[in-house]
Amino acid sequence: MSLCIAGWSVTLEVADADLRGTLRRMFSRFVVPAVPEGGEVARLEVIAPEVPRPTPTLREIPLARRAPDGTLRLEGEDYSATLAPEGARATVVGQGRFPVETVLKVMLAGALARRGGLLVHGVAVAHHGRAALFVGHSGAGKSTLGSLWTGAGGALLSDELVAVWPEATGWRAAGTPW
Repeated sequence: MSLCIAGWSVTLEVADADLRGTLRRMFSRFVVPAVPEGGEVARLEVIAPEVPRPTPTLREIPLARRAPDGTLRLEGEDYSATLAPEGARATVVGQGRFPVETVLKVMLAGALARRGGLLVHGVAVAHHGRAALFVGHSGAGKSTLGSLWTGAGGALLSDELVAVWPEATGWRAAGTPW
């Protein structure tokens, strides 16, 4: 399955048919028939653990460690992941969609950073060819502003994580699956 999120292309290699179906539904707006030729294409391989660890009731931020060779290792309560130094290849060992989403977010954030961009926790709305980005702490009214803008004819790009990056004519914003 191939995805394109904010101009970033990634191929997911998922052996588990049930998980592949769940991810296809979850990322339906971002699934592409084939990744574009000539551009950078990231790859994420999803492997079921030999011995599954229990899913935690409360998630914590994964422990991140950089190896001397540049490899990034993520350790969550019920998954582990390894990202290549250039950030375009990764393997995650875990069950369910959460480990996949976590690693995709890290990979996307890295790809955006290489373009001078970033992932922002906020709400983005497109209106008349421009984007408005609302940021703030939880409860500040970001989602309410997004809802008001969509009621006034805007299109919601994202209500949680927004990708932003510079281009020659200004900044660009795009929605993400999160």
